[in-house]
Amino acid sequence: MHFKNEKAALVAPKTIELITEDIVDLPSDSVLLKVAYCGICGSDIPRFFQGKVHNFPLVLGHEFSGEVISKGDRVTKFAIGDRVAGIPLVPCMQCPECKNGHYQLCSNYSFIGSRQAGAFQKYLILKEENIFKLLPGTDLMSAALIEPLTVAIHAVKLVKSLKDESQVAIFGFGVIGACLAAYLKDKGFHNITIITNSNKRKGIAEKLNIDEFYRASDKSVLLKKFDVVFDCTSISSALEFLLPLINPRGAISIIGSKNSQCEISATAFNLIQRHEIQVIGSWMSYSALWPGEEWLEAREVLLKYPDCFKDLIQNVFPLKKVPEAFEDVINNSPKVLIAPNEE
Repeated sequence: MHFKNEKAALVAPKTIELITEDIVDLPSDSVLLKVAYCGICGSDIPRFFQGKVHNFPLVLGHEFSGEVISKGDRVTKFAIGDRVAGIPLVPCMQCPECKNGHYQLCSNYSFIGSRQAGAFQKYLILKEENIFKLLPGTDLMSAALIEPLTVAIHAVKLVKSLKDESQVAIFGFGVIGACLAAYLKDKGFHNITIITNSNKRKGIAEKLNIDEFYRASDKSVLLKKFDVVFDCTSISSALEFLLPLINPRGAISIIGSKNSQCEISATAFNLIQRHEIQVIGSWMSYSALWPGEEWLEAREVLLKYPDCFKDLIQNVFPLKKVPEAFEDVINNSPKVLIAPNEE
């Protein structure tokens, strides 16, 4: 076996170095993946621009798809030619949380694209536990969004009070918000309202037959009430804005990580107590049996709504233009992909 690999390594903030290496050996328990597409996640933004990484150099990229082109002798679940998506979490499988099936809470985990090399490279060696077979007919470009889709599904599953008739609001209609909307529609929910700062992706809501679409600045949205609200943003003031919109004994699910100090008034905070509002944190996308039903359901949804997921992808850049891709995310696009094997 011999493959000429090229990878985009982050060697300092905003600095990518293209490194070429030979791959000649493959562990017996691993596969060699030819990476088709890899998305830039919001969590990659501080890594790239501010150097918030565990170590340099680091190959970023954890939302990826590709094709198995070689496999070790001990690999039994996959064959050469299988089209797969990447599972980025590498749990220890030994700690109490792992043994309880809460892999995302592992106390000794690694993570592809964060704590170990990610998919901004032409070829990637992975254990078979870290790839997931796609359904026939799934295109590899859309499949790069399966990981954020599983994040949305995991968040829904944590809200035990959610019922078919619940009035649901999605705050923020980026990738996670759109994935959340697609999953809820697939599950038969009809009372869905989108609240966002931009009209850019209103067409996706229309394709999902979601008519309730509001700009956050629209004062009429303040008259609405919801049973469950999903916060899919990094906005620090989100709780202050959303808590007054929640019905008594309602719930708010926090999916979006906050990048700056969060403050909340006593008036808004006291609504949590006085209205007995559930505040639910949601982290990653896993459950027993590994990697969890989130992944099984995600590949079904991905196949049912291909146009919605493709509409989220604004631009695709080759490996040599990773810095330009990050600038594009900041300036223009909700979702940008890297295609390591395209020129």
